[in-house]
Amino acid sequence: MADAYLSSLGLVGSALMVAIRAALVPSSPRRTFLYTALVGVQVVLSPTFVVPGASGELTIRALDSAAFPWLPTGLAIVWSFVVITCIVVSSVIFGLRKEVREARKLGQYLLEQKICEGGMGEVYRAWHAMMRRPTALKLLRSDHTTPQALARFEREVQLTARLTHPNTIRIFDYGRTDDGVFYYAMELLDGSTLQRIVEVDGPLAEGRVVHILKLACGALAAGIPRRVDFA
Repeated sequence: MADAYLSSLGLVGSALMVAIRAALVPSSPRRTFLYTALVGVQVVLSPTFVVPGASGELTIRALDSAAFPWLPTGLAIVWSFVVITCIVVSSVIFGLRKEVREARKLGQYLLEQKICEGGMGEVYRAWHAMMRRPTALKLLRSDHTTPQALARFEREVQLTARLTHPNTIRIFDYGRTDDGVFYYAMELLDGSTLQRIVEVDGPLAEGRVVHILKLACGALAAGIPRRVDFA
């Protein structure tokens, strides 16, 4: 029965290896089944052992004992439970990974990083899957889904979309997801904020301040509706 004991130890080691792989390497249940089954073929059908030879050197020999007739069947039964366990573990890990990926996905947009948040919305750095470009995505917070908040959010999108000044952002998209999340996608501008510039460089020179104010006032003026007098 020594060979039976050694084969059981080999099975335990192989089982731990495939179980750890199923837990740490996200893969589909089908792929996990194929991998675990292939490993089981060697474990069940052709077990070999490293044993000391007559002169003390280590040699490799195949299983050879009176217990051999029933041992492969026993190993196969035990390994079937190993396969089932690995498939269950892989399904859970793979499913959780998919849920996390779907939670970070909003339509064609993949949320990458939260940039900031305001009184009624949150802005994320996102990636458009089809156009392959970065985008700023503003989401309406779940606690601001009242009719008044929705109307204000929609009006914000419409007014911003009308702006054509070079110092205002462009709106690319506006919509609502299947689970009721309102969003709009806009131009993503990489750079530093004015507050960060002051923190790093200190007080700005007067000429630079005047230049920044001109740019800001130009953008604000572009958003002021002009009344046309036909008299």
